[in-house]
Amino acid sequence: PGVPYFMMGYTSEISWGLTTGFVDCYDLFIEEMNANQYRTQSGWKSLETKVETIEVKGQSSQEITIQKTHHGVLLEPLMKELGMSNIKSEQYQTSLYWSLQNVATSAGALALLPTATSAEEFGEFLFENEICPLVNNIICVDKESQLERYIATTMPVRKGVTGSVPLAGWMDKYDFLLAKPEQLLVEKNPSSGFALTANNDTMGESGEFYIHNFPAHSARADRIRELLTQKKKFSVEDFCSMQLDLYDLRASDVLPDLIKILQGSEETEVQLAAKLLDEWDCYSSTESIGACLYYPFLDRFWQRKFMHKVLKDDLINLLPSGAPGLNRFDI
Repeated sequence: PGVPYFMMGYTSEISWGLTTGFVDCYDLFIEEMNANQYRTQSGWKSLETKVETIEVKGQSSQEITIQKTHHGVLLEPLMKELGMSNIKSEQYQTSLYWSLQNVATSAGALALLPTATSAEEFGEFLFENEICPLVNNIICVDKESQLERYIATTMPVRKGVTGSVPLAGWMDKYDFLLAKPEQLLVEKNPSSGFALTANNDTMGESGEFYIHNFPAHSARADRIRELLTQKKKFSVEDFCSMQLDLYDLRASDVLPDLIKILQGSEETEVQLAAKLLDEWDCYSSTESIGACLYYPFLDRFWQRKFMHKVLKDDLINLLPSGAPGLNRFDI
């Protein structure tokens, strides 16, 4: 929304599509402070200070002072400036790094995508001057059947860490270089004859460096692959049917063990639940009794069994049920 470009589409030369990449372009750093200086591996450096003016509708403008290390903005002073926190953290503070914070880029590069005449040229436009303003998995195929799949983003090449926890700001080894476009080309003309993406983990554990934070579970991607390997040629109707496919591959994997657990209960309602789930075909139609039972139960089971056990807070059991998460770390 708000981007006046064709994020997906086709021309007489190429066709392209994408899903969200859940790419981790951010890192938090713990900075050791000494008044208006912060520690680096080579010694103490002065903070960079900048005053920003925020215009407020119907009120007078407000000025806030932003303090930065070479990693990024210090969060504690900023939160205090905004009146959102009174935490006093003098010796250690947190800075936020973003891979595009000091990189000249523009979403206008996306205007070139429909003008590409080949999948290779599409990739060149996507990474204008080796920089891409997106965070997506993108597939492009041209009329010569040349196919390329990219992780379309600008991100750090992390070595030895995942970026999921804060890093020591005074250690140079955590000042990572940005990935090159060739490192973000996932596949080119795969032997299978097709490529797919469904918000899932693009590289798995085989990648050169850590890319995703919370990618979607692989079940949807696995189901797409399952459908695409059923035959060699597909009609428009076939693809329409795939778009409406309701089979839950993850449910088919979880159900056998879940049913065994439920069958161990002597409660009548639990036994009924086990029976209904055992009869379910894993298709999530609006008429499905099994689906109506499975999804709320799975979410509540996760909430009560695991979250309550870890957090030891009875409030967890009072929260309303929500849709099961899509990321790969959920059940």
